[in-house]
Amino acid sequence: MLGLQIVAIASGEARGAQLVASWTDNSHGAATTRLERRPGDDSTFVFVADVPPGVSEYVDVGVSPGRTYCYRAAAYDATGLSEFSNEACGTTAADAVLNVTVNHSGGGTGTVISLPHGLLCGDSCSATYPTSTMVRLFALPAAGSTFVGWSNGPCFGASSCTVAGNSAVSVTANFEMLPP
Repeated sequence: MLGLQIVAIASGEARGAQLVASWTDNSHGAATTRLERRPGDDSTFVFVADVPPGVSEYVDVGVSPGRTYCYRAAAYDATGLSEFSNEACGTTAADAVLNVTVNHSGGGTGTVISLPHGLLCGDSCSATYPTSTMVRLFALPAAGSTFVGWSNGPCFGASSCTVAGNSAVSVTANFEMLPP
């Protein structure tokens, strides 16, 4: 029998504004789960995700801080769609923030700065911004060094990088010494 029962909705810990929906899969891993969500002050559910068979948890990062959301789920396969599960609700943390951490690697030296201001790193540092702030990172090599690029995070290449969101982001700035 296809069927699901949502058993828990938990707010994200220090990871920012998110909710974790988990459920009991009565299809024993044979069916895909259709997950729907509605804001706590609205009666209309909207599609969130199709979760693959055998998975019984979904981390929803598409939510806003300090809001209540309700979820329901249904199982489906080639033979049909189950009825929707019971509804379960949870509230996100009100104080979700974007925490940006910058690390350095390589044999060279340099500074990383941000716009809006908050980061000025000669070595590793971090700064906290309001949720969904777009933070642009710039790597400035010191005399005798060159910036070779970003790694360990959402930044790639050797140009400036923009990060945003509602959780922790960590990037590494790679500086190398110029040849003599």
